[in-house]
Amino acid sequence: MPSGSSLDFGEALARWVVFVITFIVAGGMAAGAASWVYEWVTQQPQTLEMYVLIFAASGFFAYRLIREGIE
Repeated sequence: MPSGSSLDFGEALARWVVFVITFIVAGGMAAGAASWVYEWVTQQPQTLEMYVLIFAASGFFAYRLIREGIE
């Protein structure tokens, strides 16, 4: 879809839902896997800050990929 065209409310809402679900699922999976590997290797719990950073970065990357695919 060209960047100059506007979306109606239903399309905008559907895209928002897809983006949010993508962000949460991809971020959660990446952060969970990284946390599991870190704890398995170091035998220490991963800090909350590192978990949040991995979650946010992975979720953002997935969001950008799905957004580029839709537009």
